[in-house]
Amino acid sequence: MLNTVLAVKAGEAIPIDGENCEVDEKTLTGESFPVAKQVDSVVWVGTINLNGNVSVRTTALAEDCVVAKMAKLVEKARKSKSKTRRFIDKFAQYYTPDFAAGIFMPAGVAVIPLALRVHNRDHWFYLALVVLVSACPCALILSTPVAIFGALARQQQQLVF
Repeated sequence: MLNTVLAVKAGEAIPIDGENCEVDEKTLTGESFPVAKQVDSVVWVGTINLNGNVSVRTTALAEDCVVAKMAKLVEKARKSKSKTRRFIDKFAQYYTPDFAAGIFMPAGVAVIPLALRVHNRDHWFYLALVVLVSACPCALILSTPVAIFGALARQQQQLVF
């Protein structure tokens, strides 16, 4: 109820938006120092009363308090999608199936010649890797660090620095 006077002991959380006391507001504002509240100052729900027993007069209903407003804003932001997010979702709609095809096609390029027992297997493996990197750029991103570490390991084996 509005204009109800509540007794809040030291160390307790303030149960609803109100007035009059010294509070720790870091849970809502990030303020690291206590904030002194004088008579008729506004205090917020969820902040901690740091000094002795105080009387707080309520100024808002639970559904209209600061924390409830913050929760509503977070829920609204969660439900709405930004322009970038919508673009990424649309891109993923087409890219994901292409990615799956990009995995199976190089596997076919490598396995089918092996099943047919063709000569020059290394050429077909190389061709499968070329198709994999072309069809799926993430393979290139993943293969770059592996290639660098492989080269470093090879140099260390040959003691070439």
